[in-house]
Amino acid sequence: MSQRQTIITALNAACRTLKKSGGYNLDLGRNVIEWPTTPVEQWTLPALAYMDKDASIERDGVEMGFHQHNLQLEVQAFVTTPEDARKAIEDVTALLWTNRNIGGARWVSLESHEIDQQQAERRIVSARMTFTVTYRTALGAI
Repeated sequence: MSQRQTIITALNAACRTLKKSGGYNLDLGRNVIEWPTTPVEQWTLPALAYMDKDASIERDGVEMGFHQHNLQLEVQAFVTTPEDARKAIEDVTALLWTNRNIGGARWVSLESHEIDQQQAERRIVSARMTFTVTYRTALGAI
């Protein structure tokens, strides 16, 4: 299994722990979706979706025989109120800070976050967060 897949598998498992019973504000872990293909329905809220996107490669300053990958991770929470969207940002950020070496990553950092009304007629609010997951692999591996 590639390092990238190991990180995403660990992310999926960690996201499923986002529950009030675990000390978080919301039960986002109840409905976790990797690369959503259909719109989120209101009856499934709260929900959490994630997508691993572009990964830039660094070679300078990295020991011989290795690449450093900076993987862009987009996480989107779907809730019913702006207040819950802010709580979702807090929960996801806390989860990834606690698990900043998730799946063998060297570091996870929050790059941006935004709140938007996703579907006004259904009262769905989204909180979108972008993280960079930094990890290293041997040359020729991802």
